[in-house]
Amino acid sequence: MTACFPEDEPLTPEWRADALYRLFRGVKTASKDSGTSLRDCLVPVEATDPTTGELIAEKNTYQKVRIMGRNYQAHVAVLMLVHNRHAIRNRGKEHNEVGMHLCNNPACRNPAHLKFGTSREDSAYKVACGRAPSGDLNGHSTMPDRTPRGDGHYNTRLKGERRVTAIELIKKYGHLQGYAPAIAEFLGCTLATIHELKRKGAHLNPEVKESEIELTFSARPTRKARSAIPKKSADVRRRIAGEIRRRFNDAPLDERSGLLLQFEAEYGFTGASIRNILKREIYPDVAPEIPIPTEWGIGRRKSFKQRRRQGDSK
Repeated sequence: MTACFPEDEPLTPEWRADALYRLFRGVKTASKDSGTSLRDCLVPVEATDPTTGELIAEKNTYQKVRIMGRNYQAHVAVLMLVHNRHAIRNRGKEHNEVGMHLCNNPACRNPAHLKFGTSREDSAYKVACGRAPSGDLNGHSTMPDRTPRGDGHYNTRLKGERRVTAIELIKKYGHLQGYAPAIAEFLGCTLATIHELKRKGAHLNPEVKESEIELTFSARPTRKARSAIPKKSADVRRRIAGEIRRRFNDAPLDERSGLLLQFEAEYGFTGASIRNILKREIYPDVAPEIPIPTEWGIGRRKSFKQRRRQGDSK
């Protein structure tokens, strides 16, 4: 992190003394062929090979130093010493000053190999020296499967008929849980694109018509849609509770887990309510002859503390 001081504020003698001590203690001259004629790089001793004295490629990284209680990039601090001024930061891409390594060695602290430049100049220099890939060497060309583009990009924008279709489908199925993955799969776009259209509320336009396209997915009402459904009477809820217990008890063990979602969509109950019905936490006197199931977490095993609290040592 560079200092956030005005450009024309000079460096204090205390700062310069501390910077000289921390930047140039324990450094040595080392070289590494990096595509330029600059060879005598000043790098930390730990970044060199003790036998050959050459710069180790794995340790040829940007260094940090702590000067007067603040962290700096080593090469930027060297330029601040040379020019007796602070680095300019956060003034846009055209005027955002950074420290450039003319030797292409990030660990170098030699003032002759460093200069101030803009971010754009630094990027152009990297490409010119071969430090940054460009053209056919860029990752967009060499690894297209890892570079999402077009419809595969998370921030893609639907246009034309596809956008209209997406809005119509959201208006038709937006009140059901699981609508977004189904629409995204149908249109071949990302899930984030459908959620963004729903967030912007484009489907709330009264001129948007409901689509005639039929999508098949495990749909169930959202919490907001369920709250608008009229409440069932007590007798109806008790009858449904008995049906749920009987159907769940009669179903084979390998089919019981799928029945929970089916009950939610069929009876309009939440998953928690259905589990409470099966555990007899609500309507305990309905269908008393049916035992409480214990598969798939319907009847959870009590912890040791709960058993000890109830006087059960088993």
